[in-house]
Amino acid sequence: MRARLRHGAIGRTLLGLGLLLALATAAACGGGGEKTNGLEKLPAAEVGSRTLAALRSAPGVHVVGTEKDPSSDSPARYDLVMSATTTRGTIEEYGQQTQLVKIANDT
Repeated sequence: MRARLRHGAIGRTLLGLGLLLALATAAACGGGGEKTNGLEKLPAAEVGSRTLAALRSAPGVHVVGTEKDPSSDSPARYDLVMSATTTRGTIEEYGQQTQLVKIANDT
């Protein structure tokens, strides 16, 4: 499994971005009396460890979301598909869209 994670700085950056987006999405979904998986009651380090374990064991992850910033007229949007060998998707913020594509060791 370690060989999968040795794709250089860009791979680590994208993995970190996916982790941050997943945690931000999970944090934004709280409230409203909905049932949860109990992660909100655990220490942050435990949540991070469980998140990394889930990401490492999953064949891929698809992260889609919108985040509203009260100081901006347009929301930030993201749509990313990440796997051990490829990453693709878009991030849009302040009306500007960035497309990301990573295949194996090429970016």
